Amino acid sequence: MNQEPRNKGKLALVTGASTGIGFELAKCCAADGFDLVVAADEPEIRDAAEEFRLLGVNVEAVEADLATKEGVDEFCAATERRPIDALLANAGVGLGGAFTDQDFDDIRHVIDTNITGTVYLAQKVSRDMRARGQGRILFTGSIAGFTPGTFNAVYNATKAFIDSFSFALRNELKDTGVTVTCLMPGATETEFFERAGMLDTKIGQSKKDDPVDVAKVGYEAMMNGEGDVVAGWKNKVLSTAALFTPADVLAEQHRKKAEPGSADKSAQDRRLTMQEKHLTREEIDSGVDNAKKGMFAKAAQHPVLTGGFIIAGAGLAYAAVKMMSSSDIATEKHIETSIAIDKTPEELYRFWREFKNLSLFMKNLQAVTELDGQRSHWVATGLGGSTVEWDAEIFNEKENELIAWRSVENADVVNAGSVRFQRGPEGHGTIIRVTLNYNPPAGSIGTSLAKLFGGEPAQLIKDDLRRLKQLMETGEIATIAGQTSGRASESPEVLDKPATMGGTQETDVEAHSKAYSATGELK
Repeated sequence: MNQEPRNKGKLALVTGASTGIGFELAKCCAADGFDLVVAADEPEIRDAAEEFRLLGVNVEAVEADLATKEGVDEFCAATERRPIDALLANAGVGLGGAFTDQDFDDIRHVIDTNITGTVYLAQKVSRDMRARGQGRILFTGSIAGFTPGTFNAVYNATKAFIDSFSFALRNELKDTGVTVTCLMPGATETEFFERAGMLDTKIGQSKKDDPVDVAKVGYEAMMNGEGDVVAGWKNKVLSTAALFTPADVLAEQHRKKAEPGSADKSAQDRRLTMQEKHLTREEIDSGVDNAKKGMFAKAAQHPVLTGGFIIAGAGLAYAAVKMMSSSDIATEKHIETSIAIDKTPEELYRFWREFKNLSLFMKNLQAVTELDGQRSHWVATGLGGSTVEWDAEIFNEKENELIAWRSVENADVVNAGSVRFQRGPEGHGTIIRVTLNYNPPAGSIGTSLAKLFGGEPAQLIKDDLRRLKQLMETGEIATIAGQTSGRASESPEVLDKPATMGGTQETDVEAHSKAYSATGELK
């Protein structure tokens, strides 16, 4: 017999829930029965909310600037005066680089997001919890709060504030029925370092903790009423050592990790002696049994793996890399995103596996031609209207679950990518997950490649997934192309690019929409 979730019908507020630790904290809450009000300062919070709803709870998404009182008030108003059982205050931003070189507006935004907005929200919620005599609060602090943050001075200082504030508030509320917990992670694999402008730093390129694991540790600590928890044994050692290390020594150690450009030498030294290169997650590269045959193992054979560029939008989950001299070594970058679609895994897998369908929603992909059951030829639109072409092969596939592909051997552009299809809870819908690692380009050639598709890679991938969602759920892709009002028309155009395959007057989307409508696979 299935047991009811222990927190069914209760309400949790989660900030910074669109990605990273906040996203995973919200999932923990939803899986445990909490209804959710989630917030972030970006539209991706609505995509995240759709995924949370698949866990069978009510979700309200708020896109608001939590650095302002107005944004916090808007977020709280979304509860509609419903009692709040848990607050997970996770929203936070970073800012790398030398303090004297930073724009003060950026500095102020870090302080207002990490401190001012968080404290204002905590006071509003904790007052109500104290009056009711029950509630749980979780702050996402950081072990960065134990260390003077050379080249990360403002961020580390804000986390020192949150760590200290959390301990103090816990003591104030100890006899009220309200518990306060401080989650203190170390470097975690999220978009934090990209947004903070720290991808060229040693810490930005270091191996990081999985946000899923970090969130689980924090959530359980909150539910157990613990005062603080450091996620990861390595972080426990670092935070303990910081208590006995002189501040000037800590500051110098932090400089070595966070100074702009510190990734270059460390990345070079690491690659010259590397034994393996994790291009994607283990299961994406080769599952379990074929690990020694995949790109993961091939990369391990090379002393220098550099100069990568992402074919975002055209390859969706392609991470392209080239073998170059050690002086051209580029830094590594990780992108992971997902979207919930109201179709079965079988339908989505079948649609994706017919690779010619990919150009229907990948904005810059012209065509994919299947050469045989495993190999295909890809053509994408490049810089200035030029074309980029490559051959790829499927090297790992699980029907209705996984498609993983890579370029063929001796290709000019070596690339690898994957997509997973995960059935939603209780059989409702599907979560499509895309995960990739790649090396951003460097130098004049790299600069041109970075502009290949005119946008930020992670955002382009998310946009492609949104187009796929529209296509599969409605049979068309809404666009405002050609309109002057700035609003979507009542009769949305099918595509924001003409279809180039099929050779008929009817667009491929229309043709496929009709075909799938006939079988009930696409509305």
